[in-house]
Amino acid sequence: MPDYDLNGWGGDGNAERLFELVTLQSSHHHVPFSSASGRVVIGGMMVAASGFNETEREPIRKRAGILPALEVDIWITSNLYLNALSTGFRSKNDVIFLSRYGLNLVLDSGSSPSSRWQVNLQNGGLEGADDFFLKTVAVAITRQINYENGYWLVGLGSGFYKAKKTTLPSRLEGQVNSILIGMGRRIGARVTLDVNVKLNPDLLTIMVGLYRSIG
Repeated sequence: MPDYDLNGWGGDGNAERLFELVTLQSSHHHVPFSSASGRVVIGGMMVAASGFNETEREPIRKRAGILPALEVDIWITSNLYLNALSTGFRSKNDVIFLSRYGLNLVLDSGSSPSSRWQVNLQNGGLEGADDFFLKTVAVAITRQINYENGYWLVGLGSGFYKAKKTTLPSRLEGQVNSILIGMGRRIGARVTLDVNVKLNPDLLTIMVGLYRSIG
C-alpha cells in the first residue's frame, strides 16, 4: 500500500513530490468505448509509480506502493458521461480515504467513429493522513483511436493541487503536467482491460484496470 507519511518522503522539502504523485495517481480514469456498450461501467484499477531521477526512482517506487481503487462511469447522453473513483486503505497508522469525481465530454459521438477527441475534468481529494490533507483538480484532452476490439489513447493532462499541512498555517499549491499513453482491449462482449501510462520529466505512473459494462 502507498506510504503517505511526509517524514518517510524526506520531510517538508520533498512534500511537493508526494503531492504531485498523488495528483497523477488519482487522475487515471477508464475510457469506455461508447454508450452503446452499456450505460453503466464498473471496475477496479491498480496504479503504481516510479521516478526518472536515479536518486528518486527506488524511494518513489517503494513509497508509492500500489494504489487500489474502484471506479464507476455513468453515461448521461451519447457524448457525456460522469466518472467517479473511491478507495480507502490503511497506511501505517493512518486510514486513508481518496476520492474523485468528474465528467468526460466526447467531441465526436458518432455511432462508431474510428477516432474521437475527449475532454476530461476531475475534482478530488485525499483525507486521513496525519501530516496533511489534499485537494486536486485535473483536466485532460485525449485522442481515442479505435480498432476492432480495442483502442489506443494519447493525450495531454494537467493536475493542480492544494495541500494544507497540519503543522503549518499556509497552503502548498502546485501543478503537474503529463503525457498520457494508453490502450483498452475488449475481453468478451462487456469486459475491458485498460493499461495507461502518465509521464513527465520527473514521474511515471502506470494504471492497469478491469471493467465491465452493465445496463
